[in-house]
Amino acid sequence: MPNLYRLENFDYSQRCPEFSIDDIKPIIHQYTTPDGEVKPGLFAEYSDHGNEISNLQKYYHELKTLDPDVELTVKEDGPVVFDLMWRALTENAYWGYYYYDEEDAKTIRTDPWGFYNRVPKFIVLDYEGNAGNRLQGDNTLMEMRLCKNWEHHSSVYYTDPEDDSPNHSLNETWEKMDWNACRTTYNEGKKLRGCKIRSVSMKLVYFGKDGNGEATYDFPAGTRIGFIYGSSGRSEKFYLSDAILSQAIHRPSTTYSGSGQVSDEIKKSSDWFPTSAKFNFNGENYVGFEDGGLDCDLNDFMFRVHNTWPPETDITPDDLPRPDSKEWIIACEDLGSFDDYDFNDVVLKVAFVPKATEGGRNKVRITPVACGGQLNSYVYFQDHVLGEIHSLLGCPGGIPAGVGNGTPDIDHSKVRSLEFEVDDDWLLSERYETDFTVSTTWMNGEEIRGEWIKKIQDGINGEHLKAPQILLLPTEWSWPVERCGILDAYPDFIKWIGNIENYDWVDNKPYPGNIYTRID
Repeated sequence: MPNLYRLENFDYSQRCPEFSIDDIKPIIHQYTTPDGEVKPGLFAEYSDHGNEISNLQKYYHELKTLDPDVELTVKEDGPVVFDLMWRALTENAYWGYYYYDEEDAKTIRTDPWGFYNRVPKFIVLDYEGNAGNRLQGDNTLMEMRLCKNWEHHSSVYYTDPEDDSPNHSLNETWEKMDWNACRTTYNEGKKLRGCKIRSVSMKLVYFGKDGNGEATYDFPAGTRIGFIYGSSGRSEKFYLSDAILSQAIHRPSTTYSGSGQVSDEIKKSSDWFPTSAKFNFNGENYVGFEDGGLDCDLNDFMFRVHNTWPPETDITPDDLPRPDSKEWIIACEDLGSFDDYDFNDVVLKVAFVPKATEGGRNKVRITPVACGGQLNSYVYFQDHVLGEIHSLLGCPGGIPAGVGNGTPDIDHSKVRSLEFEVDDDWLLSERYETDFTVSTTWMNGEEIRGEWIKKIQDGINGEHLKAPQILLLPTEWSWPVERCGILDAYPDFIKWIGNIENYDWVDNKPYPGNIYTRID
């Protein structure tokens, strides 16, 4: 393949926010309507549900609801991010991308072979090289937690309703798990266990218009991004995500009239359509891919995509229950590099509320929870001033509350939540550090706002490590009691600020008395 590159030094370390298997089940498995009817997921394995046609046939040949040109257009100048949402590959596969601008778009129609030969193509995930970066296999690209431990595995299917043992080869850690604590319901003889998922979040790299420039994460708005993918087990067969390109590569003898028109007979063949799909689901953009197998289910690996224009067709079923609000804790230290580092001075619950109707707006619901500071701290969301934290909680100014150690509790029944509309592509994980700020007035009148904490000492190496002033945490997280530094409540916090990969610092709580017992 001409102009094919395997990227080196690519960043696989970033993770998207944890999500539930229930968030992806309506796409890859099934969903239950409000009336209790179980229906196949949008891209379910067609053989599992008695369907007579593959997903490729369904969406491209029968319903004709999806665009056969599975390419994306960058919405705004800036990064384009892909979150791995699912993988269940049966073959070693590779995945990458190519890009071009609108000026080159017509070349695909008039000279597809010339475009194919010329455009740089970048492999991101491969079956060669580092095992940790392979789409297939047990690695940190996607991890699942059924009970206590995170495990590397690509599937949580169990086929026999009478047998809790896995139908895949799993390691000893899984065998030690408490399966009774992980039970979910069976449907149609197949079981998809409830679990939490965390996976890689990848920023694509832009090398300039011709592919020879300096590497950057910032793509120009309007850039077209296509995909190259395939399987090592199919004679190194590459697929491309544009219908014309896919057809030209797999049917090289086809002649063109100069407009890219092909016969109706060819259009009926699977070669005309790339074995991938782009779609909009629940207000978010997705792309799904076939690993090179023969079932054409388009669900072997899927990504959620940020900063691209949504496809014209939203395939969210009308009878799909609306997702629950997703709630997080934001915990803030008011004085930056001063004082106690207890991260309880401003504590908020933040929920993302999906739009209730077509044409509506997504919202963010913000609820004040605790005020552990003695100084006045004002909370901001974007350009909105929520107010001073003590006042928002109905507490006297200058008196810590809701943080234990003799401080008064808070009557949460009297605390008001505030809601603000946000754009469809707004993500708390990407925007909390910029959209949420706390401004605290120090005794000398100095305003402290958005300052990083620079003096948390590493007890092992004696180094001073930096920590953000604002932390985004799971909804069940409890903050340290008043005047108790976070290292005295969560000693593994030092491992997280030393290496952001150490997500499990919140689970090690050896001193319960140093953590506030929540009543909200």
